[in-house]
Amino acid sequence: MSGLDTGKALEGEVLLLFQLVQKMRQDLASVYQHEGEGLILDSAADQINAINAEAEEATEEILSASERIAAVSAKMGSEIKYGGARPYFDTLDKESRRIMEACQVHDIIGQRLSRVVRTINAVEGTINALVVTMGDGGVTGVSSVLNQISRKDGDLTLSGPALKGAGLEQTDIDELFKTAKSG
Repeated sequence: MSGLDTGKALEGEVLLLFQLVQKMRQDLASVYQHEGEGLILDSAADQINAINAEAEEATEEILSASERIAAVSAKMGSEIKYGGARPYFDTLDKESRRIMEACQVHDIIGQRLSRVVRTINAVEGTINALVVTMGDGGVTGVSSVLNQISRKDGDLTLSGPALKGAGLEQTDIDELFKTAKSG
């Protein structure tokens, strides 16, 4: 192989390496936000954790209500002596138990969501390491198509439900509507 052929081959390899680095910068830019929000994945993990916490709260409320219904049904069943009512109390008790059993699915969902969050955190750590390696400047200049797509629906900018303490409270929204009606 002549020196010219070697030079062309080396030039091709350097160009390919440059293209790969550019592609990596674009990929990193698509998940790295620069307005103080951190990684898109970080937001996703926070959202999943919020979903899990809210589902756990709702499950506890459902279980508590079901237990109260079962207790009232048992109390009424012991105090009402009319024999025709017994099947209704048995049905209430049976259905309350079914509700309690169905709520056990939350444990499985919580375990699965925890696995997803751990995976997201691992990917986030890898991306953070790449950003550190490339330097923040290596991705800040690259436009993020994903960022533009995920936050828009037509002309509307979307944020979705806010995490606890991060957005407007219901009273704030009510006040906005009250002000809009009176204005």
